Amino acid sequence: MFSSLNSKEREKFDDLSEKWWDEDGPFKHLHIMNQLRVSYIKNILFNNNKTLQNSRCLDVGCGGGILSFSLEKLGANVTAIDASSPTIKKASSINELKGSNVLFKVSTIEELVEEQFDIVCCMEVIEHIDNVYCFLHELEKNTKTDGFIFISTINRNVISYLKAIVVAEYMLRFVPIGTHSWKKFIKPSEIVDGLNSCKPIDITGMKFSPISKNWEFSSDISTNYIAAFKKNNLLNL
Repeated sequence: MFSSLNSKEREKFDDLSEKWWDEDGPFKHLHIMNQLRVSYIKNILFNNNKTLQNSRCLDVGCGGGILSFSLEKLGANVTAIDASSPTIKKASSINELKGSNVLFKVSTIEELVEEQFDIVCCMEVIEHIDNVYCFLHELEKNTKTDGFIFISTINRNVISYLKAIVVAEYMLRFVPIGTHSWKKFIKPSEIVDGLNSCKPIDITGMKFSPISKNWEFSSDISTNYIAAFKKNNLLNL
């Protein structure tokens, strides 16, 4: 069996596990970005005559559950997985405090007992894993026919190196130095190629506004972007 797990990346997030709900800490920008990601998911589903209500959702690489809790609040039945045991322990404690019913599991995507979900989300994760194309295939396997996959990540080019690493990590300290490896950034075209049983619905850029102090949608996909795919009912994995 292939492994998407990069042990160094897991150790990095193990060490940060207690920081997930510090909204001024290393995950501050994920908290700020979350509203944009949720809005994107809702809009894509609405435009395809779908809703989160009573849907089965899988949050892959869920971290502390920032997205998971938002999806559940909107009526989804959420299973959330992450390879970091301390992170899942933290998310589970927040789950209890919130009185939520998200099902948190310590698991990589390939270790997950094969289930199929209406919606599979993989937000700010793919740039931290190994064996990207095998990983994308696993996302497809866990998505129902006519189901949706949502991925947000960082493009790979000179601009993204300057913005996401030089500026965001070293100059502005938006995230801890060493959070990202530019070589692991992935182009939208590579995701489209990897999800070969899915139809790309939309790819939209995301940018941080220093004026509003918020993340906003953008036509520029050179750095951060979010994408939606629908599993094709004519192709078999």
